[in-house]
Amino acid sequence: MTFKPFVYGLIDQAEPSHVRYVGMAPSNPNRPYSHAKRARKDMTVDSHLMRWVRKIQAEGREPSVMILEELAEGTTRNFLGFVETCYIKSLRAIGHRLTNENDGGWGGSNGPHTPETVAKMKAGWTPEVRARVGAASRERELGKKRSTESLEKQKASWTEECRVANGQLAKERNTGQKRSDETRAAQSAAAIGKPKSEESKAKNRDAHLGKTHTEAAKAAMSASRKGNQYSLGFKHSEETKAKRSEALKLSWAVRMADPVIAAEVSAARKAAWAKRRAHAE
Repeated sequence: MTFKPFVYGLIDQAEPSHVRYVGMAPSNPNRPYSHAKRARKDMTVDSHLMRWVRKIQAEGREPSVMILEELAEGTTRNFLGFVETCYIKSLRAIGHRLTNENDGGWGGSNGPHTPETVAKMKAGWTPEVRARVGAASRERELGKKRSTESLEKQKASWTEECRVANGQLAKERNTGQKRSDETRAAQSAAAIGKPKSEESKAKNRDAHLGKTHTEAAKAAMSASRKGNQYSLGFKHSEETKAKRSEALKLSWAVRMADPVIAAEVSAARKAAWAKRRAHAE
């Protein structure tokens, strides 16, 4: 079953003739139910929507979901946002008391920030603030374990359609964007001196061992690399060459330790030598 994005409304069963909130679900079918969950779990969030949800929850009810419009599979987030905006404006025009804080189209946010706001947010997100928020988050989650039932529910909801839809959204969001030199330098500095554990290396190796690219994937990679000039004229240092050599030797030794792979390599070598001898004759 393929996922179709949709625009939804939240209503109170005590007042079913009024839509109180309009939202959109670009990739997650459970999106309409996240508001009630957030209202119960995170009391620090204060908005018109959260206050309305908590009010009816205190009276023993939960928001009901109404699908306003289901769109075709593969609908872009931008168009879905446009449809959401149309519903918000239309419902407000005929008297529905919506709790939306804006005209929609941004998936729950208040729209694009101005350059001044972005600068203020960056300035406030100092290393000290990041460290404090990270420590609080770790302390809050320390020792907590999710139940098997919760894990199974998450696995069941994360369908192939959801993965494809999220991938499409990420592609739309990141296409054309380039990281600044400052961002690249910060990411590089953060990664330096953090070697992967042996357990992590083993998991990564086992996950890829024996896997091969499809012919279509090979053709796509080949096409993307043709004409690549990024490394033209670049030379590795002797230290880097030595490190790469040791890593390749170790990788090869690990692969050859597998009897199946060793047999495949041996057979491929024999076939290659037989072909060369036949060609020479």
